[in-house]
Amino acid sequence: MTRPLAPTLLGLALAGGLLATVPSPAVATAAADGPAPTVTHLAVHAEQLIATVEADPGSTGVGAASAEAPTGRVVFTVDGVRLGAARLEADPVPGVAHAVLPRRVRATGSPLTIDASYAGDATHASSHEAYRRTDPVVEARVTSTGPVGPHGWYRTPTEVTFACTDGSAHAVCPAAVSKRATQATSVLRRTVRAEDGGTVRVEVSDHRVDPWAPRLAVSRVGEAPYPRTARPVRCTATDSRSGVDGRCTVAYGAVRRTDGGRLTRSWVATATDRAGNERTRRGTLSVRR
Repeated sequence: MTRPLAPTLLGLALAGGLLATVPSPAVATAAADGPAPTVTHLAVHAEQLIATVEADPGSTGVGAASAEAPTGRVVFTVDGVRLGAARLEADPVPGVAHAVLPRRVRATGSPLTIDASYAGDATHASSHEAYRRTDPVVEARVTSTGPVGPHGWYRTPTEVTFACTDGSAHAVCPAAVSKRATQATSVLRRTVRAEDGGTVRVEVSDHRVDPWAPRLAVSRVGEAPYPRTARPVRCTATDSRSGVDGRCTVAYGAVRRTDGGRLTRSWVATATDRAGNERTRRGTLSVRR
């Protein structure tokens, strides 16, 4: 005996005595999406590093579909050496989080590679971004209305100006410095730090200024009148800034007769400091007949 097939098995049903199609139950075969891609942006500042991690807006992964902010930590490294880690904090914008590391990246005088790496979480994939930091360049220039002497001293005021070239970020150049007088050991030091922490230091020691002539003291040996060939004048010189260049010298003039018939001889004592300032004293002495 033949057993008829149930209409439901045939996908058919009676409706008002007519056959009607009954839809078969749908089979749930949802594709298992992987973690949503993320994008990491690294902002390097002088006193802190900020990593912004956001779900890729063009992705269809679980994280993007839920519009949840990435969670977890961001690890910061400098030239491959771990600097520190910071936990992500959600931003008011959906799908965006920030990690802030309050650390200053050391200044080495050479380029550095700073990296922020996000390891991902259950619904967000990992990502990272690297930043190449280069230091600014600073040049110092010394100018004066007068020339510099052979010993590296000026007699006139100097002005030190700075010219800066940005590295990987903007840097503010130091203001010009004017000097009317300095000590022998005077060194002008300036540190320039860019917005991303790149640092350069400059020292200027060739701006030394001595505007004053040395002190000059004169004495005579014996009592006048002196023989025509005598050189009785003695002088000493001191200078507390640039120092005396050589020794104090005395030059004698020719023997002359005054209107009163007295014989005299002129002399000039001269001392010069290392900046080129000169001090002189003049006088006359009596000479025997």
